[in-house]
Amino acid sequence: MSEKNILKTFTSELPYNQWIETGFFTIIFIKEGTIEMTLNSKKNTIQKGQILINTPFHNTFLNNVSSNCSVIGIKFSIDYLKNISILAEFYNTVPYFQYHYLPVWKLNDNEQYLVQSLLEKLKNKEENKDNHTFGNQLFNVVFSEFIIELSEIGKNQDKNVFHNYNRLEYITLQFYILAKKYYKEQPKLSFYADKLAVSTKYISETIKQVTGVTAKDTLVNLRMAYARTVLATSNMDVAQISDALCFDSSASFSNFFKKEEGITPKEYRKLHHT
Repeated sequence: MSEKNILKTFTSELPYNQWIETGFFTIIFIKEGTIEMTLNSKKNTIQKGQILINTPFHNTFLNNVSSNCSVIGIKFSIDYLKNISILAEFYNTVPYFQYHYLPVWKLNDNEQYLVQSLLEKLKNKEENKDNHTFGNQLFNVVFSEFIIELSEIGKNQDKNVFHNYNRLEYITLQFYILAKKYYKEQPKLSFYADKLAVSTKYISETIKQVTGVTAKDTLVNLRMAYARTVLATSNMDVAQISDALCFDSSASFSNFFKKEEGITPKEYRKLHHT
């Protein structure tokens, strides 16, 4: 699938029934007017200055928009995110939007200006990719900045969201919170199952059902994201990284890394170290 098919910016010129697409993350900033939506059978109205964050795992429908509604948004797939080397902490970032906050965010004036300007900059970069030698790279840099700024804005959002999730989503949320905290020293599912008072089979099936990625792979991805980042951006040697991830030996870590990445940690560093 080409990049064009897995990431798209859009404005109100696109019919509103095409703003949200199955399998995509969608982030919509409302510049003017209102949007009437239904999420998990609950109706809500999104107003000027708010953003809607929809994930592939939400059951969101846009029912109607006001006649003066004006938006700017972006929708993208997980496949697109996986291809952006700048977002080395991808597996830390995506769960943040999937489970940690309400789908509708209220922004202050400064946040509104920042979100709108970054989305407009993204649209401009997308439209002019072919006119610049490094058009794709420039777009990816702005997109990464956008995601990072959203992560910071998210800290000010309402944290009391657990009542909005069913049990499977709640377990998944708790697993991601625990995984982000303990992934370096606790790679075994039994640790997380014990913390959540469920069986390893239940947690494995639940995470797979809700996210499409197994709990085991989530932990592997977190550990690999950390390893790639450190190898590319620091002078920590393989033994130190191995210790940080609580492997029995440098050899065990190297074997793990090569199995997942296809090359050794030293080979990866030679290719990516900055």
